[in-house]
Amino acid sequence: MCLPDALPLGGAASVSTDPAIARLLPNAYADDADAGEFRRLTERGLANRKVANAAFIVESVGAGDVALDAAGADRWMRSITDLRLTIAARIGIVDDDSPIPDDEETLAMYDVYNWLAGVQDSLVNALS
Repeated sequence: MCLPDALPLGGAASVSTDPAIARLLPNAYADDADAGEFRRLTERGLANRKVANAAFIVESVGAGDVALDAAGADRWMRSITDLRLTIAARIGIVDDDSPIPDDEETLAMYDVYNWLAGVQDSLVNALS
């Protein structure tokens, strides 16, 4: 699965102003003067891999019982990381010391963020 050309992802010379996209597609090197050129050349491929990993999860779950080999588990873990980064950016989680949200909607997303950490931990333990 590839991103359609109409989507505003890929090929940008600077980090997105959307905090979630900026977390998912950061500059490779923060202090590199050529970071914009590197981003322009690589961002679409990175975004396509993220979309393909998410599509793999949807296909896996849609198939019923999920049985993963090491490569499939890796794709799940990468996509779960992307989901957690997106949620963290949306609700203001910056590090382990970030405050726990106090409004109901944000707290629900915080619970999903933590649940995904548990799913990811289960995958790591299953592969060990």
